[in-house]
Amino acid sequence: MSHQATSGEPDSKKRRKRSAITGGELIALYETLQRVRQRITEMAQVGEDGDGDPEQEDLFTIDPAAQKLDEVLKMLEPKVHGRPVRQITSYPHEVFPLSSIQQDEIDTLNVREGQTLELRDDPARLNLEQERGANERGRTMYSIAISTKASARTWIDAIFFRAMAMLSSSLVEQRKQLVLGLKLSVSTTVGQAVLKGFIDYTILKAGKTPAASFLRAPQLSKLAKESDPALFVAEAKAVGVPLGQQVPQALGEMYACAGALKKSIIRGALTDGRVWIFLLLKLNADEPGATYHVSHEVSIMGAGPLFRPQVDPKACAIIAAILAYWIEHSFEDIGDEDWFKFTSQ
Repeated sequence: MSHQATSGEPDSKKRRKRSAITGGELIALYETLQRVRQRITEMAQVGEDGDGDPEQEDLFTIDPAAQKLDEVLKMLEPKVHGRPVRQITSYPHEVFPLSSIQQDEIDTLNVREGQTLELRDDPARLNLEQERGANERGRTMYSIAISTKASARTWIDAIFFRAMAMLSSSLVEQRKQLVLGLKLSVSTTVGQAVLKGFIDYTILKAGKTPAASFLRAPQLSKLAKESDPALFVAEAKAVGVPLGQQVPQALGEMYACAGALKKSIIRGALTDGRVWIFLLLKLNADEPGATYHVSHEVSIMGAGPLFRPQVDPKACAIIAAILAYWIEHSFEDIGDEDWFKFTSQ
């Protein structure tokens, strides 16, 4: 026989479930909902020209969604504006959440596309790099990646381990260490915009003391105090969307990092694990904005027997070698020894 609690305690004394959201997360949520509401308003400008059109019958009616969103914003507003921290309405800048940044926002930030990064044709160098980092750990990670239907992160980790192995000898000589940071928070003002969000991967090359400090508490502010190189890699978020269409996400993260670290040049990459796009961002010297350079897609997959796709060891080696080189030259322009060159105009 089941028993129910018959406590006479008033409801006010009973334990209540509380939201496990921080003040910063609350503000970020409120800002994101504001942007969604603004986009709905823009969509509503379409008008009623489609009434009676059979092709319009399956379209989603946005009015109920807008109404619900207004209710949520109204509920959150006193909690946000009642906090002693900075208030959203006091921002003189437009806020760009990095997780949802699109090409329109990149254009608004005055970040323009420059020459394409073209991979140099250097077979001798590629053959040499295939031998670097091919140790037991690299082979183990590689076998895991090709024998299972792994997530994007497993593929990325396998490439990272190979790149780190390639740098092992130089790290010993320079008495440096590599530290991999995940989901670093960034919030910085660039021009008239506030860029805020998270950086998926940060690979830091540093001495023993700064490396230990970063490992203990990974914070982007620590990188600003040091001159050590750091490479930033964005993981593609959208499934089924071509990687090239997700470049704005990576550019936004790189632009935020450049602003936070006060760097005029920054390198990065975008990947879904199997396909990689390498990016170079150069900030303008005289005005807010930047010029970015994008490589062609580099895939770890190749054609196997009967033209079935399979992992290409040479492709894995070249991607890892590029990452290894870019880690060491993360705040430098493309040079003569680089894996890439600028295409001719």
